[in-house]
Amino acid sequence: MQPQGVQKEDDHAGYHQSLHLALLRDNEKLALEILDQHVDCANMVCCDRNHDGESPLHLAIFNGNFRLVRELVSRGADPNARCTGTSFSQAQGGEGGVLFYYGEYALSLAARLGMEHIVRYLVENGAELDNQDSKGNTVLHVLSIMEHADAACSMARLVLKLVEEQLEILKTQYDNQQLSLEEFVQIRENLDLEKITNNAGLTPVKLAADSGNLEMFQVLLDPSRKQHVLWKYGPVSECLYDLTDIDSTQRGACNGLLEIVVYSNVRRFYTNIKYAKCMVNTPMYGSVSECLCDLTDIDSTQHGARNGLLEIVVYSNVRRFYTNIKAAKMVQTTPIKQLLNKKWTSFVRGWFLAFALAYLVHIIVFTICCWYRPLRTVVRVVSNGTDNVTVTVVEKVPVFESYNTPWHQARLAGEMFTLLVVLLILYVEISDIIHVKPQAFGILNGVGNGPFRFLSLLYSCAVLILLVFRLTDHPREDVVMSLALVFGWMLLLYFSRGSEALGPFTVIIQQILAGDIVRFFAVYLVCLLGYTAAFYITFEQADEYLEQFRDFEHTMLTLFKLTLGVEDVTVLDKAPNPAMAVALFVSFLIFSFLLMTNLLIGMMGETLSRVSEEKRDLWKLQRACLILLFERRLPSCLRRPAGEYVDVPGFDPNTRYLRVKILGELEARSEVKFKRAPARQRPSFQRSVVGSTKSAKMRAMVDYWRKQTTSL
Repeated sequence: MQPQGVQKEDDHAGYHQSLHLALLRDNEKLALEILDQHVDCANMVCCDRNHDGESPLHLAIFNGNFRLVRELVSRGADPNARCTGTSFSQAQGGEGGVLFYYGEYALSLAARLGMEHIVRYLVENGAELDNQDSKGNTVLHVLSIMEHADAACSMARLVLKLVEEQLEILKTQYDNQQLSLEEFVQIRENLDLEKITNNAGLTPVKLAADSGNLEMFQVLLDPSRKQHVLWKYGPVSECLYDLTDIDSTQRGACNGLLEIVVYSNVRRFYTNIKYAKCMVNTPMYGSVSECLCDLTDIDSTQHGARNGLLEIVVYSNVRRFYTNIKAAKMVQTTPIKQLLNKKWTSFVRGWFLAFALAYLVHIIVFTICCWYRPLRTVVRVVSNGTDNVTVTVVEKVPVFESYNTPWHQARLAGEMFTLLVVLLILYVEISDIIHVKPQAFGILNGVGNGPFRFLSLLYSCAVLILLVFRLTDHPREDVVMSLALVFGWMLLLYFSRGSEALGPFTVIIQQILAGDIVRFFAVYLVCLLGYTAAFYITFEQADEYLEQFRDFEHTMLTLFKLTLGVEDVTVLDKAPNPAMAVALFVSFLIFSFLLMTNLLIGMMGETLSRVSEEKRDLWKLQRACLILLFERRLPSCLRRPAGEYVDVPGFDPNTRYLRVKILGELEARSEVKFKRAPARQRPSFQRSVVGSTKSAKMRAMVDYWRKQTTSL
């Protein structure tokens, strides 16, 4: 870490290099002696490529030496010192080339290292909280991607507290007419760290959701700071929640917080249950309160935006939802949970049921058209060598002779209706592929819409190919028709995710197919190919004609049926080498039937038990994907905006707020806690909950309060 090049000023380059070496070794005594003799060295920086901009203040903070930090600042060191060398700047060195990314500024470095006293001291001595590095990240952005969640959350709370203190000072200066109105508004906007976006268009809370940092997500979305209390009457209060950055679908943005949370790497949701709780951060259940949430940053759908917090929470890297249950918990954080419920009950549920009914009619019409496709019976005389035999066969009617009767014309109308629906489905899917994040189309993710979108594309293409085969009288028309019917009816399962009873069931099926079955067949196929070749060679020179082993394909089919237990091999003694045939037969049964099949059953049982534990959270996440999908596809005139504009003093009349009724006080953490109210305000059943020491009773009471909150 020794600097290679140092900016020369006058004749102090040697002292500056000595100061750097002393600071690198944390030699406080030597560093102070150099500073006493050469004060200007406190503000000199390195100029080599790797450490460009690195100042003595950075090194003192690296060592955690608070005394040296104070001495350097008191001697003129810039508290806004910035290091842009390739070793510490991702913009210069790339994400894989940096030694340690901390946001370039001295303040961000102290915050990244968890040095609260140094952070407070730097801010008090002129360090600006809104400084942005080469990637546009502020100190809150840097904390949002920290791996050590507890330290990051503690530091984030300190930074937010310092912002509040500076706002109070700013307000005092404005009241004393030390600042003009324009200066006051400008500085106040700069201090709103939670709304500053980086180069990727992400605010700190969106970045926390995108990186899967549940703890920071909850701190930055703390309802106790976001809510605006309108009134309170006893245990009941009414609040407003700002949805500006949470729901961006109204503005047409694609990286709103809700999208990021719901679509953020859907796969990670299964292995870490914390992610499913970002949507679970519910208030305490001791009393009832109603709040209004500002929807400006939460729900942006009404403005056609795609960068709302709601979208980020839902859409950010769909795969993470299965292997890290954190994201499913993000969807249950206040006010995201209430916002999703509002969207579902206000308009999505009705449109979802209408589309489900329309698709059911479509697939029934398509099935009837296929069932009654034009066929005719033809009698043919075939010679078998000695005699002429009369054979009755069924063949297709040429396309131009298929629509002569009123019934066939009615079938033509059904076929045209089917074709129009398929073209509409294909248009919607292709437009989504172009405009929506490609991660949302993962074939193997079960929470997002990826598998069904892939299935809908297969179905649409199969119907179009069927149309071409029908017009050209292709002999394989029935093959494509069979595939189209299977794809079409399987696609009907998509609408089961609107039901809490059936939605998790489809998730389990997708997980087993995408995980257990794929892994099983990857190993089984190797075994099957090897034994198929061995059996075929063993029976290739048999004296008799053996139907089961007449060629390579039939041999493979016989072994596959043998694995499933639906085939029996009774011709082992007819092989040229019966002992070898028996040995192959026994070893294949042991490996494929006893070992592989039972292993598959065990894997499916484990998947079933794992998914069953979190099926409710997964269904909520599933429904969140569904809500955003319908909100994207419906025209703005058919969407009902979540939230409302309020005409209340102190509130922005152009901002949407979500009105929320809450049972008890809001907590930043996701755990449910109970506060003991005065006896005159505490019902008897609440006293029993507070005094109870049995977890079962506690869970039952929590479920009761949750249902009461939902009903409100």
